[in-house]
Amino acid sequence: MRAKVGDRYVLEELSARGWHLGGEGSGHLLALDKHTTGDGIVSALQVLQAVRRQKASLAELLRDVELFPQTLLNVR
Repeated sequence: MRAKVGDRYVLEELSARGWHLGGEGSGHLLALDKHTTGDGIVSALQVLQAVRRQKASLAELLRDVELFPQTLLNVR
């Protein structure tokens, strides 16, 4: 699902759909079962918890993730 840019709009979409996890391309993550704003510390703790639960390194867990470059272009 796509929402307008901004945590506020992501939060609105998550709430409307009953979802708990969302984010933006900028890296802001919302985990509604933990917090209602894009909090980097909460996101980092969630990643660390997943790493520990899986008993694997972060590098191993990200092995199959394919990164795509992003370009920001301002247009008048």
